[in-house]
Amino acid sequence: ARAQADDRVRGGKGSVGLALYGGGNHAFLTANGTLRGLEAHRLPDGRSPVEALAYMSSNSGGSWFNFAFNFAGFDQSVPGGGHTAPFTLLDVRTNDGAPTVQPYPDQITSQDVNELAKTSLAYSLILDPSWHVLFQAVLVQIIGKIFPFHQAWMDYVAQLYLVPHGVPVRRMLAESESAAQAAVLADPSLSVDDFTWPRRGPTPVAVLTMVAPANAFTHFTKGALATGKYLWENNLGGKPGFINTEGFESLLGPSVQARQEAGGITAVPFTVSTVTAGTWYERHREGTPYQMGGGSGSCASEPLYFPMTPAPPHKFVLPSGCALCCVSAPRLTVKAVVGASSSAYEAADGAMWAVCKPCSWWWEGWLRSLAVKLNTDVTPRAQRAEQLSGAPVARTLNYGDGVIVDNTAIIPQLQRNVEHILFPNTPYSHYKHIYAAARAGGGDASARLPAWIAASPFGTDFWSLFGWVSGAPIALQPASYLISHVFEDGHARLLELMVHLDKLYEAGLPMVYTLKRLRVAENPFWGTEPYECSLTVIFYYLAPAFGRAVGEADNGVEWDEAKGQFRAPYQDVPTLKMVGQDLRSQPLKFSGGCIPRLNLDGYTNGQINLSNYLATWTVDQAWGPLMVDGQVVFEGIGPILERAAAAAPAGPAAVS
Repeated sequence: ARAQADDRVRGGKGSVGLALYGGGNHAFLTANGTLRGLEAHRLPDGRSPVEALAYMSSNSGGSWFNFAFNFAGFDQSVPGGGHTAPFTLLDVRTNDGAPTVQPYPDQITSQDVNELAKTSLAYSLILDPSWHVLFQAVLVQIIGKIFPFHQAWMDYVAQLYLVPHGVPVRRMLAESESAAQAAVLADPSLSVDDFTWPRRGPTPVAVLTMVAPANAFTHFTKGALATGKYLWENNLGGKPGFINTEGFESLLGPSVQARQEAGGITAVPFTVSTVTAGTWYERHREGTPYQMGGGSGSCASEPLYFPMTPAPPHKFVLPSGCALCCVSAPRLTVKAVVGASSSAYEAADGAMWAVCKPCSWWWEGWLRSLAVKLNTDVTPRAQRAEQLSGAPVARTLNYGDGVIVDNTAIIPQLQRNVEHILFPNTPYSHYKHIYAAARAGGGDASARLPAWIAASPFGTDFWSLFGWVSGAPIALQPASYLISHVFEDGHARLLELMVHLDKLYEAGLPMVYTLKRLRVAENPFWGTEPYECSLTVIFYYLAPAFGRAVGEADNGVEWDEAKGQFRAPYQDVPTLKMVGQDLRSQPLKFSGGCIPRLNLDGYTNGQINLSNYLATWTVDQAWGPLMVDGQVVFEGIGPILERAAAAAPAGPAAVS
């Protein structure tokens, strides 16, 4: 068995991880297409490439997919868990039982475009949850203090993305059946029936954010905003740009100084895997644990102390003995983890928190109703000075979407010292517009970089990993990104990425590129250690070769050569919106009477299928080397995963 409560053992030399970013259905579809592309191949030893991955980290919509894929069809009576076959979940075509990347673009039929199996994970993306969302939103506005919006959100996520695929949402996480049995031996109050474990393959990891102690929610939020504001004004001069580390001993020096000068408060990164749950905040500090909190006259009666030792997820319990104001689930279940990882209310309402009166009873209660609450004796804890040597004191803490600290889900891979990280990404606009915007002002590549960043081929969270701050910290999310600066030489490495992605785009090739030997900094907020890794970006754009081939087939899909995209109704593929394509153009709709409903209709079968075929084609085309003008620009996804398979011949389900 692995070391107890340590899921870092799969990292290190030869390890490869997959990071799935957050962004609702948009992120879910990107993850689904990526896994579909990987499953359509096989490694030399006959295994799926997915089994060679050490970790699958995720946030928000990426977590919906991560936990649906890894726990679907769990059956405790079947050895290994009896999970649903990936072919079924991903709707991968097979030829006599063997996977294949068919249909090729020029062989996509009308049936291929319009039919989507209900057993497919992507089927959840066509469903309409609008009545449920609107009903809950109205109740929160009316009785925000007592209504458990977070509970409704967890139920919504579970019913839409997990339950239809047989995910046991009320069970706790374990790495394997033997790990569950060990937990039962240590605690007879538990039963193996309380646990679920993932399929053979990567260890799933969800990103959360510990927002604040529940009794000081607004105070800690305002403190985190103040930290971000300090760095924005004193280091960046109130303008977007790279954090200036000149004169500081470490890469994170400016962020640490901002925390100290602004009151010592930030949001706290928190991850949950099948092995551990917790934070590594300040884990490098020796001696007395780091103290966060304080500020005279605040609502916070006691500070938080760090670090805490990550513990098995079943050690975490949710508040008991509560009425409507608390979460009803008794344990840190699959539903609680996935729901908390995607509960974005805190990020969305951060601007409102900034102007709230710290001890306002009504505002405090309303905001508390949005956060998932955990109560455990192993969380960062409140203790008076004389209690430091004693037992931990249980405390209720508020949790929210990992988007607040790292929407890319890349940093959890760095925490675990993964050597090579795969990061698939789909932009929200066609790359031709991004490409044109970066060149509108002229100049050399270095001069174009800020315009390229502003055109947003990736989100602000991705830039923050390299030390770029995109805007004023008016909400908790942008204020917290300053603690996620992990890669050194940010300007040079982003410039390298832009130049090579553009080179592939100009050649009409899949945009896949590896930033090699990225230097990771020691980050006290996340607990990362200095080492070198590689980051492969798989950037999904509508390559003309794919679009033309699909348009030439007899399937009803038309290709617009002048615009470089499909014609309606597929013109948005693959740049689909976060939730539903018609949400902004028609936010309310009336059907079945006069009661309005939020228009959250999911994607169409055609949008889903074409996006999946594009991802499958991209992975297939980039399985081997990508060459421009006789030069290898990218070595290939296949060789990366083949090396990982040679380094780690067995997945976690085989460990006992």
